[in-house]
Amino acid sequence: MAGKVWYLWLAGILYTVWAVFGAIVDLRLHIVWRGPVYLPVFLPYILLYLGCQMFYWWPLLRINGGRPLWFVYTVLFVISTLLNLTSHNHPVAA
Repeated sequence: MAGKVWYLWLAGILYTVWAVFGAIVDLRLHIVWRGPVYLPVFLPYILLYLGCQMFYWWPLLRINGGRPLWFVYTVLFVISTLLNLTSHNHPVAA
């Protein structure tokens, strides 16, 4: 944190919390939450993910000429979100 403004370091903390939460849910507890959607896991997972992404994204506008960086990050965010949504095998009800 070293004297930096809070929005420059908060993303890293949120990302760490999101990663630990996801690891516990998926790897340790083996909770099936993506399909069907299990709200007690889905809501904090999505909120933590979107929160860390926003705090990586917003500071780009404060960089001189940051608007191109902001648009590049937006495109990369959309691509990564689509890949994430399409990469998980959803269980099929028998």
